[in-house]
Amino acid sequence: MDINRFNNYLFSIDKSLRIMSDEEFLTFNKKLYSLIRFSKEKKRKELDGIFDATLKIKDLGASLEAAEILYNDYIYFLEKNDRIKAYKRACYAISHGVLRAGSPFFIDFMYRMIKEVEKHCKYKSFLAFFLNIEGIYNHIHFKYKKARSSYNKALEIIKDISSEQFYRDTGYKKTLYISLIKNNISDIDLQILYRNGYDKNLANEIQNNIQDVPKEDEYFYIITHLTLAELLAFTEQKYKADKIFADLNRIKKPVHRKWIESVKKRIIANSYYLNGQYEKALDYAMENFSISIKTNLIIEEKISLNFYFNLLIKIMNRDSKSLFSYKNQKMFTDNILRVLTDKDWYTGRDHSREVQNLSVKIGEYMNLPSNKMAILSLGSLFHDIGKLNIGWFTLNKVFPLSELDWELIRTHCAEGEKLINRLGLDSCSYIVRDHHERLDGSGYPNGIINLDRLTQITVLADIFEASTTPNRKYRKAKSKETAIKEIKSFSNVLICKEVIDTFLHVIEI
Repeated sequence: MDINRFNNYLFSIDKSLRIMSDEEFLTFNKKLYSLIRFSKEKKRKELDGIFDATLKIKDLGASLEAAEILYNDYIYFLEKNDRIKAYKRACYAISHGVLRAGSPFFIDFMYRMIKEVEKHCKYKSFLAFFLNIEGIYNHIHFKYKKARSSYNKALEIIKDISSEQFYRDTGYKKTLYISLIKNNISDIDLQILYRNGYDKNLANEIQNNIQDVPKEDEYFYIITHLTLAELLAFTEQKYKADKIFADLNRIKKPVHRKWIESVKKRIIANSYYLNGQYEKALDYAMENFSISIKTNLIIEEKISLNFYFNLLIKIMNRDSKSLFSYKNQKMFTDNILRVLTDKDWYTGRDHSREVQNLSVKIGEYMNLPSNKMAILSLGSLFHDIGKLNIGWFTLNKVFPLSELDWELIRTHCAEGEKLINRLGLDSCSYIVRDHHERLDGSGYPNGIINLDRLTQITVLADIFEASTTPNRKYRKAKSKETAIKEIKSFSNVLICKEVIDTFLHVIEI
């Protein structure tokens, strides 16, 4: 594998993969697959230029793949007894795998590495790095107390490390990395302002914590100044925020340009909301999320999704009307589907509606009471909402999914339950959580066997629609006849006979 040639290929791609042609996307997948396979070879040479390659791979959306390559390089250097190089690879593998991909494997790896490097004083630079990542991980999951604790521990550790050693170990300048951690703390406070409203003391604390970062490092300069711009706009100093954006116009890197544009949209959305222009506020919040997906910065995507949901809930609750009134329910479902569609066209536009339609038909044929039908309708519609937390590249991969991919995708059930509870739909959250469970205990995420009828109806509708609809590039659609034959074999094994028999009647109507 010639890494230089691979890097030249990567840097020739100057657009987001989301607008690549199928042929270009396939080419990228093939080359990436070859590099991953090569990185696992035990007798290979050292991969010079691997950091440049994986940074670009990450920027193009393949964060989990970038993490996997770096992890393989970590193993390579461990076997050569070069722990400094191994730990440096681990830093970036964890950064991409945890913060960009949300991979369970790399989350576990992060905690293992923290325990490992805590035992050795000479690896303090890496400990600070891992603790900052742990802080960001808790941060994006709204565990702000834990996040602050990790950030503050990292800051304490860095104080005792020389600038030369920190740079030699991690590749980051000590002063810039301290600024990054302080900015992360400021961002927590900013999210609290968005949630709870203006607080002068908190606003002053944010401003004091944001360092004046020199323009020598584009990423650090952007991250601190975007936080400052959001704070200024929130405190009605829009003219000062505009000056920051005018300065940031000089930024040329596409992924950074998208990031800046994403924050701009969020500021505008908040302004429209405060002025009572709710439809425009939601439109701009939707644009904020749409652009954030393409930045491949998980913290920006999480913040954007959180902002969108908070805004939607505030607007829904402003007149205290029930979510289940027709007008409110339609507005609510349409807006959530907009978000899903933008993240994953197939799941949002076609699959979710088709699963809902089939589930409702089965429920009606079974003469379920109206309160059960309401739960079934929403639970089946939003069964895949947890895929909002799965990277778009993983959802659209050309090659069959790896075990790392499947492990990540399986998280969408538990993530979906969290999202749906947060949206106030607790009554149907168990359907979202359990829609991949099976009666024989072979399903996920918990391998449970006691599934109620509403969940089983959604399970069956999901299996049928997913197997018969052309969707994922790594799997061909089955014929209706083949799918029905398979479903008949599930009777009282994966799904109860009553639900399957009702499904067969509905399909024939």
